[in-house]
Amino acid sequence: MAATAKLSWELRVEIDGTVYTWPSKGREVPVSITVSGPGAQDDRFSVANTATATLWISAAPTTTFQLLSIVSDQTVMLEFWGTTVASNHHVELKPNTPFILASDNTQAYSAAGGFAGAAQDFTRIDAKNSSGSTAIIRRLIVA
Repeated sequence: MAATAKLSWELRVEIDGTVYTWPSKGREVPVSITVSGPGAQDDRFSVANTATATLWISAAPTTTFQLLSIVSDQTVMLEFWGTTVASNHHVELKPNTPFILASDNTQAYSAAGGFAGAAQDFTRIDAKNSSGSTAIIRRLIVA
């Protein structure tokens, strides 16, 4: 089964009265996604200050994903788990700023650098809240 997602977005930055936009306003970016799992899941998580919540784990029915969007009303730290501890990645998510991934593919750590690690998939995504307030996190996943 195939699904089509139309994403409309615009990045607008204003610095000292000068406005920078990218791309043009209202641009639609069509993305063709092959859906192999249960389709779309739209969930909300309430994460207390100093707590960690698992937003996704590679287990039935969503063992993989083709599109992921995460947005929080507080600053949270996202942790993307690979198949080894050295493959984990951390990203700080600012309030009301969507984070989007179009795949669960990643690569294992390699001390040699240069993308020398083995191909793998994310196995888990956690969110740690240290904002001082409860965070409401919305996660949309297309599997």
